[in-house]
Amino acid sequence: MRPRRVDRLDPEKEATLRILLTCVSLACAVAILMISHAERRQEAALDALSNYRLKPQPVVYDDPDLKLITVDSPNMRDD
Repeated sequence: MRPRRVDRLDPEKEATLRILLTCVSLACAVAILMISHAERRQEAALDALSNYRLKPQPVVYDDPDLKLITVDSPNMRDD
């Protein structure tokens, strides 16, 4: 069997393809860096939220229309 002959591109097309391949590689690298940066920011925000403590809020607010209903209250219904 004879080895196959490989046709080479002309130098101008080869240079254009190398430039295109370089640009695509750089675009992929930038996209990976942007995704990595976004993930780090998201993890930092999640850590900040998980360490956040809420101040205790009173159960009954100062609304005059609210009535405190307890177990012994006559306002309770038996369902």
